[in-house]
Amino acid sequence: MYNGLFIINNMIHINLLIVGLLSFIVKCNGLRLIIF
Repeated sequence: MYNGLFIINNMIHINLLIVGLLSFIVKCNGLRLIIF
């Protein structure tokens, strides 16, 4: 049970990291579009 919760917690953490990276890339692309 504890192992399952640990895996689920890791998956949520990884998803948050991926979402953060995607939003960061979108922001960079938006800035690039505004600059050029």
